[in-house]
Amino acid sequence: MQHPRRRAAETRSAPARRPGGAALAAFWREHGLALLLYALLGVGLSWPAVRDFSTRLISDNGDAKDVVWTLWHVLQTVRGQEPLFFTPLLFYPQGITLLLHSGGGLWMGLFALPFWPWGPVAAYNGSLLVGLGLTGYCMYRLARALELERGAAFFAGVVLQVAPIHLVGVVGHPDRVFLGLLPLTLLALHHTLDPRRRAWWALATALALLATALHSGYHFVFSVIAVGLFLLAAFLAARRDRRQLRCLLGRAGLLLLATLVLVGPFVAVTMQAAGDPAFQVDSNRQSLEFLPDLAIYPLPPYYSLAFGGLTQQLLRPWVQGLHFPDVETVVALSWTGAALGALAWLRRPREARRWLLLALLNLALSFGPILRALGQTSFTEYQVPIVLPYALLTALPGLDFIRAPGRFMLAAYVGLGIGAAMGLSWLLQRFPRRRLLLVGGALALLLLESWPRPWPQEPLLPVPDFYRQIAQDPARYGVLDLPFQIQDGIDENCTQGAGGFNTASFIYQVYQTVHHKGIAHGFSARSYRQHPFLADLLGECALGQADVRVNGRPAAGCPQVAARLAGYGYRYVVYHKTIFPGSPSHQTAQEFVQAVFPSQPPWIDDELVAVYPVEPAAGTAAVSPTVVLGTNWYPAEKVCRWAASPATVYISAPRSQPALLLVELCTLHDPAGAIGVGPRGRLTLQDGAGFSTTLDVRAGEVAAVELLLPAGRMTLTLSLAAGNFTPSTYGSADARTLSFAVRAIDLQVPAHPEGQQAPRPRSEK
Repeated sequence: MQHPRRRAAETRSAPARRPGGAALAAFWREHGLALLLYALLGVGLSWPAVRDFSTRLISDNGDAKDVVWTLWHVLQTVRGQEPLFFTPLLFYPQGITLLLHSGGGLWMGLFALPFWPWGPVAAYNGSLLVGLGLTGYCMYRLARALELERGAAFFAGVVLQVAPIHLVGVVGHPDRVFLGLLPLTLLALHHTLDPRRRAWWALATALALLATALHSGYHFVFSVIAVGLFLLAAFLAARRDRRQLRCLLGRAGLLLLATLVLVGPFVAVTMQAAGDPAFQVDSNRQSLEFLPDLAIYPLPPYYSLAFGGLTQQLLRPWVQGLHFPDVETVVALSWTGAALGALAWLRRPREARRWLLLALLNLALSFGPILRALGQTSFTEYQVPIVLPYALLTALPGLDFIRAPGRFMLAAYVGLGIGAAMGLSWLLQRFPRRRLLLVGGALALLLLESWPRPWPQEPLLPVPDFYRQIAQDPARYGVLDLPFQIQDGIDENCTQGAGGFNTASFIYQVYQTVHHKGIAHGFSARSYRQHPFLADLLGECALGQADVRVNGRPAAGCPQVAARLAGYGYRYVVYHKTIFPGSPSHQTAQEFVQAVFPSQPPWIDDELVAVYPVEPAAGTAAVSPTVVLGTNWYPAEKVCRWAASPATVYISAPRSQPALLLVELCTLHDPAGAIGVGPRGRLTLQDGAGFSTTLDVRAGEVAAVELLLPAGRMTLTLSLAAGNFTPSTYGSADARTLSFAVRAIDLQVPAHPEGQQAPRPRSEK
């Protein structure tokens, strides 16, 4: 028989267990079930990520490999082996700041941490699943804070989860995959502006802004615009209530102070990094390249399983030459979301209109600096563009990094999702007995128009055994990977192209996650204008420039490259046999290896790579200067090579010595000429050390300039007084910017001892 006291104690404790169980069940219904449903939806929306979880990336063969490196960098930061916002391993040994790399690395890197035991592909795919699930859940929490029913709030999260400009991020844009910080910021702001809640919600809002700034500069701009809009709406609503107005002023002041203290230092150091002239930050003009067409908005996304084929068929005649389909122009509006949003505008104007205004404002900004409609950007008989608010916004200080207007649809979908949920909520209140039908029908329609085809995939390339071998070496040094893939990222002079510093960087960065050594390459959303040392290094090699000569002979060969590589801390040159085979960059890589190591067999030679150890003493006996064309030169044609002013020539000499530079001119720009060219002009040559001379030159003659070469590298700039012209303005089909053309450039160096007089200038036919 049970003891009476024990039985009484159990009887008293039984009722105490019920509230705990009820609270747990309520917590599950409010949080756990929503998280589970969004996670399952994320699995379907990212298919086939789960099927090939550790073997294949969801990728369009673009930025996904760079994302793998970014996730690995966060892992190294957590391990205490790398700083978070700088890496010395890219562009080694100089390194590069990551403050300007808006890749969403921090939070996605943290999401990836549990999946690293299964490898880098699992870390990438796992971070996608977590980011997708949390995006829907954060939007759900915002809708619940606005006191929407669970069904309507869940619908709001799905609207954001399937937003085309968000969902397409799974192919390599992690900052878009996790969009939850904007709803969280607005949730905190909503509580900040509620006088019934504590003022410390202002601090939570500032913390959310800081988390957003750490995630992406784009998202931070979206959040600041949204916060400003809602503060303005709150002040307008309270302008006649002095008590409420004083409360709002206090909350807004506290929010501003907390933001300045918490976010200000990070923004300041980022702006300081962006102000470094070595970096190419101003990307606004690329907005014209990624300008969405108005015709894209009302049609389902191009990847839609049900309607994508129809969308592409309808749009293709109007978007020829545009980036379509492209991750930057997936600006489709949800039909279901728009219909429910319109209903909310009419039936719940007080609550919904400020959210729908947020959507409309960002929709207008997503159009870009000028309107494009059915492929046209000029309108009326005057053929003039229609300038839009985006052009004014991006003209503000600090916003010159924005280059893809379509991304404003990310913020538009936050406003649209809440507005649509409010429209659905009105229907639920109007027809309470049909709640399941209404919610289920709205979700079915939303998913029907937005559900994607299976996303493209790619495996990581096989890792050379050599990289696994040097991974066992704890020393830090550099590995120079070839080829450079020049045409897609850096030009012949290692200056930045439109796509960042070089597509091959993605591959070599993935290899770096294996060997942990420095590499000469690197991708950053805002990178160096000119490579920190490759331009200087390649100044020793004039590959493929037969019209550039030293003492009448082509200036080919790389006499000092190996020694200088060793000076930069590089220990190996690795020539990849299977990367970009048959491309011009692959051929350049072969020529480079043959010139730097003319009689040296590779140390390792297998089916993937040929590895050449760098010897510090190599090339030190070279005494002949080298010449290579710098910026603003076009490829050589049958007779001449065109240049735009100012064009540069790099001259490297092992010691200070006199020389004579001969420039044989073919033709020159003349504004008075019938086709923009003429026989005469004035050519100025100068370097950065004070040397400058101006010559009257004639086509068909040789201009001669005496030089005193310094030991090391000299950058000589050639500028034509008449400037540049475009042949197409004179009726030609040539749209290049041109200034003058040369037949050859020849550096004459005396063979007599140093200190003897240089040859006298001469001019010859």
